[in-house]
Amino acid sequence: MDPAPVYRATGTATRSSGQTCFRPGNTIQIFDYPLLIAFHDRIIRRAGFTGSPASLLHFNIHMLISVSMKSNNHIKFAFLILVVGTMLLSGCMESKSVNPEGEWIILPATDESAEYMGYSSVCDKPTGDYQGLVIGVIPGYVLAESGENVSIDVKFTNKGEAPIVIDNFPPEFLIKNPADLSNPARITRGYMRGNVTETIATGESVVHTIEWDQRNDRGLRVAPAIYVLEITNVMRYDGRTETIKRGSIGEEIAEITVRPAGGTLEGTIPVKQSKTDEGVTFTFERIDATSDYVELVFSADAEGPDYVGVMDDGREWTYTLSPEYEPIHGFYRIDDGKIQYLWKVESTSGKDFHYEYRYRIGPLPKDTANLSVTIDGLGAIPALWEYNITF
Repeated sequence: MDPAPVYRATGTATRSSGQTCFRPGNTIQIFDYPLLIAFHDRIIRRAGFTGSPASLLHFNIHMLISVSMKSNNHIKFAFLILVVGTMLLSGCMESKSVNPEGEWIILPATDESAEYMGYSSVCDKPTGDYQGLVIGVIPGYVLAESGENVSIDVKFTNKGEAPIVIDNFPPEFLIKNPADLSNPARITRGYMRGNVTETIATGESVVHTIEWDQRNDRGLRVAPAIYVLEITNVMRYDGRTETIKRGSIGEEIAEITVRPAGGTLEGTIPVKQSKTDEGVTFTFERIDATSDYVELVFSADAEGPDYVGVMDDGREWTYTLSPEYEPIHGFYRIDDGKIQYLWKVESTSGKDFHYEYRYRIGPLPKDTANLSVTIDGLGAIPALWEYNITF
């Protein structure tokens, strides 16, 4: 029996929506005639050819494959050009170049209320018809005193080759407090889309200004915190990843920090409290407090790579820690205020199951007396590491 044929492909093949796509710059080398036939069969199906034209194209391609496998390098090169061209036609190779700032599509309005419905998806290839729309924000970060009006300019620029028409302009915007656990959608203030049809000529821009009086949708003054401005019902592609955001899940475009009235707590406050649970020791190292934000600095050390848990029915399950990074999950509370979600976390170091993290929260009021923090998860390990800091 002949040895099994050897197939080799250099580059990265990814799957999206059930289809395999090769990114530009990859080299595909296939050294077996039956595999080439199968490969081109897939390309033809992907391109959407049907009926007798497809049969004719199939026949011609198969003949070319057959000839090229028995011919010189010039014919093989011509075959390769046909393969690449067919792949580009069928969408299997991403030939589109995008603006380095990323390109956007404003999607039509949905019937669902943003307060209750949200949708988000990520794809490694573009599915939308991007025309060169770029969205910028000035400023991208706002530091405001409590009660102060906030103004943010959102700039829509056409860097494409044809006019761009946006229906129901301006699009929908959301201001959120991601730490607010009392609000399932985290939406503080919503800005419904407009009813204007906006046409942006090539090279031109349109600016829409978001004005916020630091009140929520019920007209109540909001608490000091870190808020984010999101645009929703959009698609965005940055050349590598496409994101789609709908309803209550928007794409963050700016951050707003509201400082407490009466001053802020500032300085470096050593904590050095360690708690051990489920074989992991968390140490609350210190608090770095500024007038703009507060960082809670933690480190974690795991006894070993494997965690063995027991389910309610007695069965065991094993979770293996990464030696360099594991996500963490937690909450905090200032004095007798609401319990809030620790959403803004950065992993600053990780090696040999030693991890370091920084949680960022809004500025603390100058008269803060107590800060309680609970970490309730490292990766898939459920545990409790609780801290209480008195100032």
